[in-house]
Amino acid sequence: MPVTDVANAETRDSTGEKLTVFILTHDWSGLHQMFEDETFDKMAGVPLVPMLWKTMADQGHDVHVFVIGDFSSSKDFMMGGFHVHRICPPPLIFKAMKARPFRNIFKVGWLWTQNAFKREVNRVAAEHRPDVIYSYRSDPAYVAHRLCRKYGAVHIGRRWGTWLGHTLFNVPWYKRIRDFGEILSYKIPYDMLIMSNDGTLGDKVAEKLKYPPERHRFWLDGTKRGIYQPDLNVAQVKESVGLTPDQLMIFAVARLDTWKRLDRAIGAMPTVIERIPNARLVIGGDGPLRKDLEAQIEQLGVSEYVTLLGSIPHARVRELHNAADLFLTVQ
Repeated sequence: MPVTDVANAETRDSTGEKLTVFILTHDWSGLHQMFEDETFDKMAGVPLVPMLWKTMADQGHDVHVFVIGDFSSSKDFMMGGFHVHRICPPPLIFKAMKARPFRNIFKVGWLWTQNAFKREVNRVAAEHRPDVIYSYRSDPAYVAHRLCRKYGAVHIGRRWGTWLGHTLFNVPWYKRIRDFGEILSYKIPYDMLIMSNDGTLGDKVAEKLKYPPERHRFWLDGTKRGIYQPDLNVAQVKESVGLTPDQLMIFAVARLDTWKRLDRAIGAMPTVIERIPNARLVIGGDGPLRKDLEAQIEQLGVSEYVTLLGSIPHARVRELHNAADLFLTVQ
């Protein structure tokens, strides 16, 4: 099967051939509760990831997601038309898995991960032989490569951005050793490596690590159809977040963590307010940086102008997108 046909399974331009697709991934902070509670309603971040799985399932592909994480149950379930196979490591193994990649690659956590993916994939493949195996991030890529050779499947490496854009171009060579595992994963002969163009220089990383350009795709993430709500009561939505209808709503939504750089958006607000007094910044999302951002808001004296909504349902995000006068994304 041409590998370009497999890539088309990520879009709505399906080739007509129905594939059995395995996806190997670690848990995502924004998706953990979704996996735990077995419902899309608890999706709190990275919505494009499960939407992609659902899109492939909607096209008629047999999609199986294998996810390793700290879950209360390892029971299989279906959601959005795709199968989810949860893999639960013992507490000590889970702690080892959280180690930095260079240390982890020589430790029991990494070895356990490889064997766990292999064992679970072999169990499911006894009834659903895979045509395609995706490996998300670097750790699952090694075992996915071996499994693809065993089953004659196409191997797709999928990256939703990369930390290596900073590591390879901004730090001394001896500090790159901590990212040895991810760097080494670029030497795996994927049939195709797909990188999201999220501003983290994934194309430059692939070029520097000499990944073959004919087997590399650098794609902008898409926009969900039907997201526009022309008949939305904008004034009502603004009032629901404490704004008046005449105030300019600047909306941002992201996990509250260091790399999202929402501190920059908050830091700009004194200047914005000076020039546009009726501007208000509304931020959706939660995360470990929340207390730091609250302290920054207090220190700058902009509590009246900045609102942190916390975690919000995906349907609510759509409303706020449509009601906003300006959508802000920060790097």
